[in-house]
Amino acid sequence: MSYIIDGQQRLTTLTLFLVYLNHRQRKLPEEGRVAISHLILSTKFGKKSYNIDVPERAPCLDALYSGKSYNPTAKDPEAVS
Repeated sequence: MSYIIDGQQRLTTLTLFLVYLNHRQRKLPEEGRVAISHLILSTKFGKKSYNIDVPERAPCLDALYSGKSYNPTAKDPEAVS
């Protein structure tokens, strides 16, 4: 496991921006899209993980990547606002 000490906020911001761009591309025709999902997450041995692997942020990233709402104050991480 690798840890990011300096720059974690910048990498998180970049990941959120890539998620945003990925959603925006869904409105484009298939041939006009650029493959960026591999910059957001990867699958190894059938397990999905975000390229910035911070377990506390995974529920939020799951919601944002799938286009759902996320409520950070809910007791249940799957809860939406």
